[in-house]
Amino acid sequence: MSSRYVLNADHSIAPMPDLVEWAARARSDNWIVGDDRVGTSQITTTFTGINMRMRWPDGTLVSPGKPPLLFETTGRDDKGYFFGISRASTYGEARAQHATMVERARDAAERQDASSSGPSSPESSPSVSG
Repeated sequence: MSSRYVLNADHSIAPMPDLVEWAARARSDNWIVGDDRVGTSQITTTFTGINMRMRWPDGTLVSPGKPPLLFETTGRDDKGYFFGISRASTYGEARAQHATMVERARDAAERQDASSSGPSSPESSPSVSG
């Protein structure tokens, strides 16, 4: 199994054993799958070109026989803190994970907007009698 891959224009993935050619493709190809801003959050999905499956210190895969994880979706807030990271093996999985994280960020932004808007005047506030 190769450790380096390229993403072709048709979204197929091919192993790329030649490091120089892989590096040239990594610089020139558009490996951004999705990039969305939702409120103050940024969700980005990229093709990394390398297998991100965990390895033991000797270099052997922790989960041999499973497909390589080649895509990464990250969600960051406006301060740069990560609120989500997911990895995928295929372009289709990566698009689905991106859409899910965007939807979660939208839901969170809506909840935050609703909780920060609060009552606008004393007349609309519930009265407390005691």
